[in-house]
Amino acid sequence: MDNHVHILIKTEDKPLGQFIDRISSKYAKYYNKKYNYTGHLFKDRYFSELIGSDTQMLETSRYIHLKKS
Repeated sequence: MDNHVHILIKTEDKPLGQFIDRISSKYAKYYNKKYNYTGHLFKDRYFSELIGSDTQMLETSRYIHLKKS
């Protein structure tokens, strides 16, 4: 995973998009300042998928943890 990350998040109160937007914005500001860079850091919008069962949760967690970097 040298060009993307996987994050498993449980949300209740706020939409996931608000969280991802905040992380993306904060990281972009940090990166741009550190490396004296301007412009977008991320090419595409994030992809999200609703997990509907305990089985799917375990499979997703296993996929993330076993994925080679």
